[in-house]
Amino acid sequence: MRVELNPYAVKESTPKVANRVTSLLIVLGSKRKPATKIGRPIISTPFTAAEILECIHDLGFTARLRSEEIGEFGECVSITITTEEDLDYYLYLGFSGPYFEEFEISTYVYTKENPYLEANRWHANDHLSVVTVDCNTETGNPEYENGMFTLHQRMMWHMDGLELVEGVKTALAIWDEEYVELLEQIHPDIE
Repeated sequence: MRVELNPYAVKESTPKVANRVTSLLIVLGSKRKPATKIGRPIISTPFTAAEILECIHDLGFTARLRSEEIGEFGECVSITITTEEDLDYYLYLGFSGPYFEEFEISTYVYTKENPYLEANRWHANDHLSVVTVDCNTETGNPEYENGMFTLHQRMMWHMDGLELVEGVKTALAIWDEEYVELLEQIHPDIE
């Protein structure tokens, strides 16, 4: 007996993350490209930093492109996105330009509580983003300034066959949900 699996089907036992991604793709009207015979999506068309910056502006965000030479690694390209609430998200495209197929979204979150416990609490549940504790490179101790520890939240995003606008819109929607959930965990008293 041969059983064929539908790669887009979501079972009850599927982790919360898969349900969240699938739900967002459905809500956003995903038009995924056809899959190969083994169920993997067709590779997406690479995009340039200028194309993704224009896409972010078209989605209503304020954003600016930054390019920095980093020694032997070459040029590192990133975009800073500023939300209506004046929060900054950093979208790292990396060193592989001028064409990119993935990016990392990140930001910094501050807490008065033990930062390692907060990061562990975050990772105890299924999330697409990871949270790490920023540490002083010389001492190895957590960064501590103005009575607050610094956490670094980041999420890698692969386009996986999505068109640029749909991919960026989906990534930012998932990122916003992840970010808000982390803030609710760290600062439950703030609405």
